[in-house]
Amino acid sequence: MAWWSLYKWFGSFRTTPFENMITWYTNKLNHEWYESLSDEEKEQYIKKAEERKRNNENALTQLMATYATIVDKCRNMLLIRRI
Repeated sequence: MAWWSLYKWFGSFRTTPFENMITWYTNKLNHEWYESLSDEEKEQYIKKAEERKRNNENALTQLMATYATIVDKCRNMLLIRRI
């Protein structure tokens, strides 16, 4: 019975979400840095971020194409073995 009362009493502490202060402080520093940029620098930063995103998407597409090719070759090899 005692454990149940303690469980109920500490329930509010279990369900209370904590704030990750490291993430909060990192976001704060990034926000302050971005706000300190001039308008031209912000535009350049946005262009570079978009270019990085496109490059990552292209790399992922190439990786998936390579993976699909490998899977097809393995399937063909398995089909040949069965015959």
